[in-house]
Amino acid sequence: MRHPYRKKSISWIWVILAFIIFWPIGFLLLFIKLSSDRSAVVRTKPTGKILSAVVWVLLAMAGISLLGAVVREIGIMGVVVLFIIGGILLNRTAKRTKNKGERYKKYIDLVVNQSQTFIDNIAIRSGVSFEETAHDLQDMINAGYFHDATIDPVKRTIVLPKPAEPPKPAKTKVIACDSCGAKVRVTIDTEADCDYCGTALQ
Repeated sequence: MRHPYRKKSISWIWVILAFIIFWPIGFLLLFIKLSSDRSAVVRTKPTGKILSAVVWVLLAMAGISLLGAVVREIGIMGVVVLFIIGGILLNRTAKRTKNKGERYKKYIDLVVNQSQTFIDNIAIRSGVSFEETAHDLQDMINAGYFHDATIDPVKRTIVLPKPAEPPKPAKTKVIACDSCGAKVRVTIDTEADCDYCGTALQ
């Protein structure tokens, strides 16, 4: 079944158009999308391709503006600088989003698929510090990746709620989410979303 935590996200088309028209608005829409669409964060390849394409569009527009500055007034240089700054910032955002998405997928695999709950072990296997891992896990809980989970600072663990048992007559199967890799049990012949990233399951 569709998960109650799923939110309707802004379409990538609107984000891209906003960047082309006026990139500061594009950044605002991008922030809103990445905050509300968990699948956009963990699907690093398609998200990275979209952000890279926008970077090249902004740089191309900066190049066009620069050529126009040769024959026009000097004030056009401000537009050139604006597009260049936008391209640099977007490129950095794309890299940070990709890195965060890779970490999040690793956490989901360790916590959900491998039943790792000790944050120290999760940190070691993820190659980051305990503090960064604990911070990331708390951010994931706040964003709805791990619904109703908590961090136990004393035991240094992430505590997940017990999964609800499906109705006895219902036939279920386990599906691996294409976006985050979590293995989710769903009822056969029903639509369902990933419990962790919100992606529609096939």
